[in-house]
Amino acid sequence: NLTGSLAGERTIVLSTHILPEVAQLCKRVIIVNEGRIVADTPITKIPDGTSLEEFFIKTTSADYAKRAAGG
Repeated sequence: NLTGSLAGERTIVLSTHILPEVAQLCKRVIIVNEGRIVADTPITKIPDGTSLEEFFIKTTSADYAKRAAGG
Protein backbone atom coordinates (compact mmCIF):
# COMPACT_ATOMS: atom_id res chain seq x y z
CA ASN A 1 0.00 0.00 0.00
CA LEU A 2 1.07 3.60 -0.54
CA THR A 3 1.27 4.42 3.18
CA GLY A 4 3.59 1.50 3.86
CA SER A 5 5.82 2.19 0.86
CA LEU A 6 6.44 5.82 1.90
CA ALA A 7 6.90 5.12 5.62
CA GLY A 8 10.70 5.20 5.60
CA GLU A 9 10.96 8.23 3.33
CA ARG A 10 8.25 10.61 4.48
CA THR A 11 6.17 11.67 7.42
CA ILE A 12 2.54 10.81 6.76
CA VAL A 13 -0.30 12.32 8.76
CA LEU A 14 -3.33 10.05 8.97
CA SER A 15 -6.44 11.52 10.52
CA THR A 16 -8.99 8.83 11.32
CA HIS A 17 -11.41 7.53 13.91
CA ILE A 18 -10.64 3.95 12.87
CA LEU A 19 -8.31 2.99 15.70
CA PRO A 20 -7.51 -0.57 14.53
CA GLU A 21 -6.18 1.00 11.31
CA VAL A 22 -3.95 3.31 13.37
CA ALA A 23 -2.63 0.41 15.43
CA GLN A 24 -1.82 -1.52 12.27
CA LEU A 25 -0.28 1.26 10.14
CA CYS A 26 1.28 3.82 12.46
CA LYS A 27 4.40 3.98 14.59
CA ARG A 28 3.22 6.98 16.60
CA VAL A 29 -0.17 8.18 17.77
CA ILE A 30 -1.28 11.71 18.52
CA ILE A 31 -4.71 12.02 20.09
CA VAL A 32 -6.52 15.33 19.76
CA ASN A 33 -9.48 16.01 22.04
CA GLU A 34 -11.56 19.12 21.39
CA GLY A 35 -8.68 20.78 19.54
CA ARG A 36 -6.01 19.95 22.14
CA ILE A 37 -3.25 17.34 21.91
CA VAL A 38 -3.83 15.03 24.89
CA ALA A 39 -1.42 12.24 23.90
CA ASP A 40 1.65 12.07 21.68
CA THR A 41 3.45 8.76 21.97
CA PRO A 42 4.94 5.89 19.99
CA ILE A 43 2.52 2.97 19.66
CA THR A 44 5.12 0.80 21.42
CA LYS A 45 4.84 2.96 24.57
CA ILE A 46 1.16 2.14 25.07
CA PRO A 47 1.09 -0.25 28.03
CA ASP A 48 0.99 -3.97 27.21
CA GLY A 49 -2.52 -5.35 27.33
CA THR A 50 -4.04 -1.93 26.61
CA SER A 51 -5.81 -1.56 23.28
CA LEU A 52 -5.59 1.69 21.37
CA GLU A 53 -9.33 2.11 22.03
CA GLU A 54 -8.73 1.83 25.80
CA PHE A 55 -5.80 4.26 25.58
CA PHE A 56 -7.98 6.72 23.64
CA ILE A 57 -10.79 6.55 26.21
CA LYS A 58 -8.36 6.93 29.11
CA THR A 59 -6.55 9.93 27.66
CA THR A 60 -9.65 11.77 26.51
CA SER A 61 -11.48 11.08 29.79
CA ALA A 62 -8.48 12.28 31.80
CA ASP A 63 -8.30 15.44 29.67
CA TYR A 64 -12.01 16.09 30.17
CA ALA A 65 -11.73 15.57 33.95
CA LYS A 66 -8.69 17.84 34.12
CA ARG A 67 -10.46 20.65 32.24
CA ALA A 68 -13.65 20.21 34.28
CA ALA A 69 -11.57 20.66 37.45
CA GLY A 70 -10.14 23.89 36.04
CA GLY A 71 -6.76 22.49 34.99
